[in-house]
Amino acid sequence: MANIIEAGGEGGPAAKAREGAEQIKEKALQSVEEVREKASAGKDKLSERVGRLSSALKSAGENLRQEDELFSRYADQASQRLERAAQYVRTADPKQALRDVESFARREPAIFFGGAFLLGLAAARFLKSSQHMRPGQRWAEPFDVEVPEVRRG
Repeated sequence: MANIIEAGGEGGPAAKAREGAEQIKEKALQSVEEVREKASAGKDKLSERVGRLSSALKSAGENLRQEDELFSRYADQASQRLERAAQYVRTADPKQALRDVESFARREPAIFFGGAFLLGLAAARFLKSSQHMRPGQRWAEPFDVEVPEVRRG
């Protein structure tokens, strides 16, 4: 079999196959690197957002301190947990983070799915609020269709 490959020579099918395999390997490595860069950027953005949310909750807790000590304590606890989550996201290896999420989902499925549901609601609310609307414009209903006026005559 080695003789057949060697018999292909410099421009033979075996050389072309090796060259094609090298090109595929290079493209795959480039793709993996691009995905790593995007994941790292996404991880940094997520960490920053969670950190900002933590700061907002901490500020809310401080504002509530005079009015309601119990809610102030809850806001402080939530702020601390979010700050730890932001630190984890900032420093965690993506593969390890995925394993940790899977492990948590197996241990606490109700909490995991409840959190996923709440996260989905928050994301939908955020997306809905971030859409630009003109003054006087209302949200479209699922079956709203604008029908153009037809002029006769």
